[in-house]
Amino acid sequence: MDVVQLVVGVLHALLIVAELTLLVPLLYLALLSVAALFASHPGRQPDDFSGSLPRFAVLIPAHDEAPVIAGAVASVQALDYPADRRDILVVADNCTDETAAIARAAGATVYAHTDAEKRAKGYALAWLLEQLEVAGRRYDAYVVIDADTRVSANFLTRMAAALAAGAQVAQAQYRVLNSDDAWTAGIRAVAFALFNHLRPLGRSRFGWSAGLKGNGMCFSRAVIERFGWGSYSLTEDVEYHVRLIEAGISVVYVPDAVIAAEMPVNLAQARSQQTRWERGRLDLTRDYVVPLVRGFLRSGNAARLDAAMEILLPPLSLLIGAVCVCLAVGGLLRWWPGLALGVVLAALLALHGIIGAALAKLSVRAYLSLLRAPFFIAWKCWVYLAALFGRGGNPWVRTQRADPK
Repeated sequence: MDVVQLVVGVLHALLIVAELTLLVPLLYLALLSVAALFASHPGRQPDDFSGSLPRFAVLIPAHDEAPVIAGAVASVQALDYPADRRDILVVADNCTDETAAIARAAGATVYAHTDAEKRAKGYALAWLLEQLEVAGRRYDAYVVIDADTRVSANFLTRMAAALAAGAQVAQAQYRVLNSDDAWTAGIRAVAFALFNHLRPLGRSRFGWSAGLKGNGMCFSRAVIERFGWGSYSLTEDVEYHVRLIEAGISVVYVPDAVIAAEMPVNLAQARSQQTRWERGRLDLTRDYVVPLVRGFLRSGNAARLDAAMEILLPPLSLLIGAVCVCLAVGGLLRWWPGLALGVVLAALLALHGIIGAALAKLSVRAYLSLLRAPFFIAWKCWVYLAALFGRGGNPWVRTQRADPK
């Protein structure tokens, strides 16, 4: 065997190993995608339910959110839910702007928190819950939304129905508020449709936990009393979800309750946010995947394996880039087995994207933003590598956005 044949043989082996490795996550995504098509609208509960309406605490952690906090408070005030059954509580955490004053003027009860050492969304929530406990302010349920969020008018009504049906924790449908403002926000809207809507729908079809998305989360009083808020990582929502899974508690997806938040409109604004998310994903992989898999092997609880898979899944941008590389290598080598498997991988990716896009029902402009997807994918790969080899920065840094309209 000459050197050329040896090199070609090695390339064939590397290609098939890479493709078989990619096959696992892509089959998983395809499974969730098909299941989402047959989901029986999870979270939809009867509008009329017995008993009194639950009293909600709407918690809004905010760090230097003066430009947007009034809009979030106004959105909650406009809900079709009795005002005497919900309180709007803003925790202005280590703020250096007028967030507290603006939120107070908008009608929220404001708690100002300053701690130079504990600077994170998780710490802000934990401190706020402690203040409510000390003051004897108890609620039937607690909702967490971000300071740049708008909620659908039926948000608390749908959450109340989910709680009445037995949910202990619920997650709203999380969308992008400004998807038509820039191509970057449009691409993020499509990604949110896949991650925050299609996948929870698929999980609901199998009876698995829908997961927490960090925004639009609802917790019963029993859960808050049992767990408090002890998650302070860069991805505190996923960390909290793992704790729930380990305790046998599933998150119910409520797609009829919709929230939308502003996203960065250019890559410079998005970089810190994206790096923080990817750094958090890597930390979660290190800390939680093995315990979750062990728990699945002991108990047979598929929700644990699903939670591990969600953490292990590379960003969709990396999956797309990897599949493209496999197709290119297979084509250059003219090795038909490798090329054929690459086509199968591309078909699975396409299935995931097409079903997600169909279920999302976004604007035409948001879909047209996908024309710039190759550039965005290259940027995301660079950000991921920076997160992989860099350090996780301060988790409580306001993401720069466009000025509110």
